[in-house]
Amino acid sequence: MTGWTTSNQWTWWTASSDIGTSQANVWIRDGKHAGSDSWDSYQVRDFTVIGSAPATNQPPTALGLGPNKDGPRKAGMKIKWTADVRDPDGDQIYYRFWLKGPSTANGWKDMTGWTANKQWTWHTTASDVGTSQVNVWIRDGNHAGSDSWDSYQVKDYTITW
Repeated sequence: MTGWTTSNQWTWWTASSDIGTSQANVWIRDGKHAGSDSWDSYQVRDFTVIGSAPATNQPPTALGLGPNKDGPRKAGMKIKWTADVRDPDGDQIYYRFWLKGPSTANGWKDMTGWTANKQWTWHTTASDVGTSQVNVWIRDGNHAGSDSWDSYQVKDYTITW
């Protein structure tokens, strides 16, 4: 690995191919006894190189949910909602937009089902007049099941006459 040297240290930069049990051999000579093809003394040490555990997949985080037009807005307007999400692993993100307000009898209504689209357009009508809530569930498919979410955001929005 090094040939003869006056240094008493050696650094081995391991790689994944080195995982397992190995031996390090150090041959020592002072140049007054053994020749260059031999040694005066030596040490052998067993050691194990372990692989790092694969990184644990992290769930995504909903950082925000925003409309393309600040409210309040008149009924009949189209409001495009966009989710802002961070996933540390770069996984595919799935979105599910919900609406709760006058047009849904103040119950949560699924507006999109699970989709890879981070945007949803709300086509408002007279039945939406009042304050509603828009909710986006997000998941990456590695944590929450299809009936739940990894993270979510909820925003209020007002529609007027």
